[in-house]
Amino acid sequence: MFGWLSGRQQSELPEPTALQVQRSNQIDWLKAANQNVTEIQRDVEYRVNTSVKGVTISLFVTLPPQFPQDKPVVKVSPPLTHPWVNNQMQVVDCYELNAFNMHYDLGKVIRGIVEEFQRNPPLFPPQQSTFSYNYPPNVPTIGGQATPRDFTASLQSYSPAPAAKSTLPYIPPNKGQFQYQNPVANIPGRYAMPDVPEYFSQLKDLSISELRELSADESKLLQMIGQMPEVQKLSDDQERMCGGNECLARENLNQRPILEESKKKLLEKYDQLNELRTQFDDLSKKQDDVLQRYDLSTLQDRLKVAAEEAEEASEKIADEFLDDRSFAKDERGKNAIPLTQLACSCIHLIYPSL
Repeated sequence: MFGWLSGRQQSELPEPTALQVQRSNQIDWLKAANQNVTEIQRDVEYRVNTSVKGVTISLFVTLPPQFPQDKPVVKVSPPLTHPWVNNQMQVVDCYELNAFNMHYDLGKVIRGIVEEFQRNPPLFPPQQSTFSYNYPPNVPTIGGQATPRDFTASLQSYSPAPAAKSTLPYIPPNKGQFQYQNPVANIPGRYAMPDVPEYFSQLKDLSISELRELSADESKLLQMIGQMPEVQKLSDDQERMCGGNECLARENLNQRPILEESKKKLLEKYDQLNELRTQFDDLSKKQDDVLQRYDLSTLQDRLKVAAEEAEEASEKIADEFLDDRSFAKDERGKNAIPLTQLACSCIHLIYPSL
């Protein structure tokens, strides 16, 4: 009886719809085409992890109820900057994702996004150090999952104790610390901006009062920035590029006479082309007239008309031949003229003086 009840329960399960079958196939393709796929919510949300320059990026793939008829939603974490990602960390500029339908392969689409991040690495915000130092009160650490707004509010509420030197110890840079990178540095032919450091070693020995004075005095601040190696390198590169542009401009001016001469020759060739084009059009028109005049169908029509005229003339001559009187009379009249002419010719030959 228990088996009968079990069989009855299995028979009452509804058959999967075509949309559910396609949804299951798309999920299988997602797992087959990508590594590190984690199921967050069955048939609804999945996470795909990938590593870009030592940073783990998570792609959260959310499947809508009418998937795969409706396209999925892909969001990324942690926050980053990339042409394909908007401010809400959602992938919006992937063509395959925007044009997704049931005939697309979800695994290949997500794999294409991963490869795009590997080809063109995104920019990440600066990461805070995880070391436990003497932070001000109410300043949240990274382990507490604090938001930037909470962090800013806590800094505003913190008032340092008056002292000649800062009581906060200097935080040494981590070897894995993030460095800002130019997004077009890897593009050929584009100038690669020097990396801007996340911290300034010149400020580590200054007190809070000195830092405030430096912040209030714009000239000193600009002087300190101008002494940075990255800024000096940028200035040197600017001078070098200006010199290169000047040399290139002079070379272009030297090539100007050659360009003008080539332009003149090109205009002459263009005029010759127009003349030859006119001649070609005239000859083509004449050729069309001749071809139309001596066309096979035209010649056949003319030959047919001539044959009909000859047939009519032959019938007329046959009718006259049957009439003996008319034929003999006409023959005598026709022969008289040639005999008279022959006699006159003979007389002129014998007596040329006549």
